[in-house]
Amino acid sequence: EKIRLVFEAASDHYDGIMGFSQGAVILHFLLRLRETGIIKWKILDGVKFTINLSGNHLKFSRLKTIKPIKIPSLHIISPEDFLFSKSILHLAQYKNPLVISHSYGHKFPKLGIS
Repeated sequence: EKIRLVFEAASDHYDGIMGFSQGAVILHFLLRLRETGIIKWKILDGVKFTINLSGNHLKFSRLKTIKPIKIPSLHIISPEDFLFSKSILHLAQYKNPLVISHSYGHKFPKLGIS
């Protein structure tokens, strides 16, 4: 409930949501709960895409059939990240995920000249 209140206080709508590491896990969890009908937050209804950086795989042992989340997703991952194998598993949770790979480990990659 507190997360919903923060979302709603920040904006009346979102086109997309981005999460890094544990934030990507929470983002995925909220989208999964929305898709299964467990939560019905109006604020999440308009989300059209997600960006996941170093997202972790979630196990949903109580749900027998897990269908991929249907909204477009971009996943930014690194083979040098300690969560890399879990990030690869995370991809399977989305339908047609787009992947960008980088070599900076568990960090948000820099763009441009450093």
